[in-house]
Amino acid sequence: DGEAVPASRTQFTATSATIRSNTESVYVNGILQAVGADNDYTISGNTITFTYNIEDEDSIDVTYIKS
Repeated sequence: DGEAVPASRTQFTATSATIRSNTESVYVNGILQAVGADNDYTISGNTITFTYNIEDEDSIDVTYIKS
């Protein structure tokens, strides 16, 4: 499990460990998000960039395997 720290309304960085590539599952308000530029988010290293704005009341959960 990782804690996401917001860098903006669309970008978040996991800070508790390094995410092993292609092992993440990202949930917003309990709904699994789809990876890809044409979908819900992209990921580069530990930085997740959503394709839409995250609202203050939204809950983000990220699960992954540590590198």
